[in-house]
Amino acid sequence: MRPNPSLKRDCHRQGTWPARPSLSSSTSRAKRLPGVSPLAQTLGRKFIRRVMPLISVTRLRIRSAWYMPAFFLQSFRSAQQAKAAPGNLAVAVLNDQHRTFWTCTAWSDQEAMRAYMSAEPHRSAMRQLAHWCDEASVVHWQQPSAELPQWPAAHERMQSEGRPSKVIHPSESHLAFRVAMPNLSRAKPVRLK
Repeated sequence: MRPNPSLKRDCHRQGTWPARPSLSSSTSRAKRLPGVSPLAQTLGRKFIRRVMPLISVTRLRIRSAWYMPAFFLQSFRSAQQAKAAPGNLAVAVLNDQHRTFWTCTAWSDQEAMRAYMSAEPHRSAMRQLAHWCDEASVVHWQQPSAELPQWPAAHERMQSEGRPSKVIHPSESHLAFRVAMPNLSRAKPVRLK
């Protein structure tokens, strides 16, 4: 079998003919961290990535009292599901004024949160929210601890880094993405986990 001439030409340019194993990325990382094996460095990075909890905050405003009974049923089921979901670290809800509801959850990683979102009963509830709500928004971020933020901090994150969710009948505030601050003097925060 004849060697590939273009491979030989490319390798000569780089000074590696006959072919020698090149330095892998893990070997180059070992040079940056003396005394730590490439495997330990790789595992360390994966461990750090996994232990940085993901915080998720949602805000929903139900557009009519007509939808409240079904919303309460679905939100109760979804909260129970979140408490028992693998990878869930904390759950808090806030019943704000004007049919507005906040949730704040901490997850071990994004995969755990996505598994929760795509499982029943949460999946069915999400399909209904576009019709039930006139305002909906979400924000996610990672932080070193699984401690849930205070509601004013969650609001600040929502306003600065959040995004609106799709709703069929958006309010003016939803279209302009103006998120009202939760009224903590009247709101009822509840820590579920």
